[in-house]
Amino acid sequence: MLGTSTSKLINSIGVILLIIILNLEFSVDQIGLYFFLFGIVDLLSNIAGGIGNALRKRVSAREGKQSDYLTTALSATFFMQMVITVAIILLVLIIPRSILPDILKGVTFELLLGAIILLIIQSTGKIMLNYNSGLGYPSRSGWLGRALPGTLFFILSVIIIYLQLGLVYIFAAGSISYGVSASLMLLTTKPDLTATPSIENLKSLLRFGKWSIPNKIMMNFYGSLDVIILGILVSSTAVGYYESSDSIARIVFTIPFGLGAVLSVKISGLDAEGRHEEIREIVGKTLPISVSIPIGALFMFLVFGELTLEAVFGSEFVAAYAFLIGLSIKEILAAYRKPVNDLNYGLDRPRIPFTSNLCAVITNIVTVLPLVYFFGGIGVVISTVLAEIVRLVLLWNFTSDYLQQVNYLGLILPFVVIIPTSAIFWMIRRTVESGDPLFIAIQAVSFAVIYLSALYIGLEQMDGESNSSD
Repeated sequence: MLGTSTSKLINSIGVILLIIILNLEFSVDQIGLYFFLFGIVDLLSNIAGGIGNALRKRVSAREGKQSDYLTTALSATFFMQMVITVAIILLVLIIPRSILPDILKGVTFELLLGAIILLIIQSTGKIMLNYNSGLGYPSRSGWLGRALPGTLFFILSVIIIYLQLGLVYIFAAGSISYGVSASLMLLTTKPDLTATPSIENLKSLLRFGKWSIPNKIMMNFYGSLDVIILGILVSSTAVGYYESSDSIARIVFTIPFGLGAVLSVKISGLDAEGRHEEIREIVGKTLPISVSIPIGALFMFLVFGELTLEAVFGSEFVAAYAFLIGLSIKEILAAYRKPVNDLNYGLDRPRIPFTSNLCAVITNIVTVLPLVYFFGGIGVVISTVLAEIVRLVLLWNFTSDYLQQVNYLGLILPFVVIIPTSAIFWMIRRTVESGDPLFIAIQAVSFAVIYLSALYIGLEQMDGESNSSD
């Protein structure tokens, strides 16, 4: 779990550093244009992510490398990406440029080509990442499939900015990074790529994939839809505010992400052996850990959010404060959801996440336009939070048979600890108006230490009482 969480953390920090570097050469509008296109690429590449989820499930349930499953998944992914590429080219040729939104008018042929190449290579990387994880190497797949391309992407971006090259080269850097990542995962697993893809394997993947592919798309739908709606209806500047805030807010998701990645593989094995009581115990212990850091981060951002944005990205990003708070709330809801979501994947019940995700997407689509009309760009974030609430409630309700051993007091304990802590530091910030960076850093560190210490003591005491009662 530690390796998977660390790799996710490095990847998240890489996004923050990328925005900082891009800010040296490009305007907020240009940064927004990049993330607008990347959001579309990321959304479409989740077709491969869904196939990858099915591949991971099938490989983890069998002995050996299952090379024929890998070649089948790669073939299906390549076919789907070719269909998407042809469709994009046809749309570009058919739709008159004069009726396009302003942000799409800024997309040159070179940028479009760079985005398409990135889509194909990133999709291949997602297949290889899930294949590695399914073989029992979730930590290695996290390092090679997430941390490595993020780090390499950042290094190449620094070189591109230093050479003062255009935005299209940033997409080229992404393609190179994911290409190296996919190649290394291929070399470390050494599958037999001459294994013949089969219709039987494709049918097996699609039995799971008919749920996991739309699931994967919908799980990513909020972030991608947010960026697309902001770009089309508001401005590319709003996209820049959203992405900068999201990059900070998502750092705290590394703990739930790492727990979920390990949990899915572990539960898949226990389910195959019929050890369902152990599954309930694992889920009950996982959830309180999953939510602790995101809750603390939200209240820290309430107190220090504007200072954080200014220190990391510059004074022009202080206006993104409301985005940061809203997206931090979203990460808390995601932390409550992630372990339960992966529990269902481990139990081979993808229909449950699909149903909850579908209802959440409908909520998002129905509410986003009126909320943008009344509240502007922040309306997109409000819509996403509402959709996350719907998704969480339905997912927990559908999975209640495996949540009997969850300590619900442990799920609300972080709020009990953090509210008085944040109130004290909020009063200090308002009473002692000091702009000294050292003084602010001491406050932030003290905030984190007090919260985590009190939370640890509380959870340990609850765990001790639980064991004694058993």
